[in-house]
Amino acid sequence: MTRYAEVNHSEWIAAPVEVVRNQFADLDHHIARNVHPRLRFEVVQRWPGGARFVQKVRLLGIRQRDVFERSIDADGSMHDRSVEGFNRGAMLDFSFAARHEGPRIGTQVDIRVRLPLLPVVGRLLRPLLEAQIRREVRAATLEDKHDIEVRGYSRGGSASIIPSGSAPEQARSSAHFDLVSHWRIRAPVERVWAALTDPTTWPRWWPYVRRVQTLRDGGKDGVGSVRRIDWSTRLPYRLAIDVESVESVLHRRLRGLSRGQLVGEGIWLLRSEGGVTDVTYVWRVRLTRPWMRWLAPLLAPVFRWNHDGVMRAGESGLRGHLESAASASGR
Repeated sequence: MTRYAEVNHSEWIAAPVEVVRNQFADLDHHIARNVHPRLRFEVVQRWPGGARFVQKVRLLGIRQRDVFERSIDADGSMHDRSVEGFNRGAMLDFSFAARHEGPRIGTQVDIRVRLPLLPVVGRLLRPLLEAQIRREVRAATLEDKHDIEVRGYSRGGSASIIPSGSAPEQARSSAHFDLVSHWRIRAPVERVWAALTDPTTWPRWWPYVRRVQTLRDGGKDGVGSVRRIDWSTRLPYRLAIDVESVESVLHRRLRGLSRGQLVGEGIWLLRSEGGVTDVTYVWRVRLTRPWMRWLAPLLAPVFRWNHDGVMRAGESGLRGHLESAASASGR
């Protein structure tokens, strides 16, 4: 019989229940806003009322990777179950109930975590494991609380919560990818921003960018511009993508829409940490080439491997580019 480490946690959040419920379920928001800095998420598949996603975390000094399947009940209760990975069989249950504190509107969030224990050794380590889980769950819940109450979560009607009861959408899952990359650049955010907002310079430092052509100029912040970017890849094919800049928040956020051989949305998120800039890139892409769509279910790991390599080369190239520029200017 499988034994579990079990932890329960409750938190009150000063926001209506529909806002809290949707924020907890909104994986895209958690990825884009980096709500939990110690956690890494990647959406693999979606369907009405649920999703499959990868979660990476370090617990008790051990790097852990799990594939979770999420289901959402009609009342908004949420259930995550690990179907593959380090904690296979782990379960996280979330329930949400309106609860006022005096005149303040709020939501009571109840969380239950169950992690399977290893035979023999697991029972001995159970108190230590439960204490660590309790700390991690409390910290993560407070990060959600801060995101909702302080930073502000406005997508109360988010499409992340969809009425449950349907099977996965095969067409979407086979040709749609959500890819997330993280860079750490030892340079001020202003200089990283300047490099990212000028794609015409990318071929100088990003090995896989062959050519960038400006099709339309934008405003002073670049919004409205359209550029054609010719990419090589780690695989034997090249891609040409037209990217339109649709959002620019100085030194914080860039968003562009792509069309052509890949259709999707790219979001750059920047955060300054002293002399280091933390960069998150979220790439939500839909394959348009017929051969890619046909082979996507089989070649999804290869596509992700290719994307990861291209992005790692970009990080390394940008780091070297900025270091050389700093040395040349004597900074």
